[in-house]
Amino acid sequence: MTPGASSSSLTPLTLQAVAAVALVALAVVLLGGMLYLLLAGSVAWALMVLQGLLWLAFQGARRSSHVVRRVVRRATPEIAPEAAADLALRPSH
Repeated sequence: MTPGASSSSLTPLTLQAVAAVALVALAVVLLGGMLYLLLAGSVAWALMVLQGLLWLAFQGARRSSHVVRRVVRRATPEIAPEAAADLALRPSH
């Protein structure tokens, strides 16, 4: 600064410093936003894959239970299906 200038006046050097800080802040905000979106997208993708796997497991268990019931009903034709279901729920000791 020159001896006659007041300390509160802006010089080109301080304007460049303010512009540099603003650009760095903008770059940090943009990179942080991109990182957040990348992580959020990855978490969302992982949750969708997990949901699909759980759905497949549920469908497999459901189909297996239907097959087991069908096999039990065919193996014991003399018992009515209602009684077979009752026996399966309350076995005799």
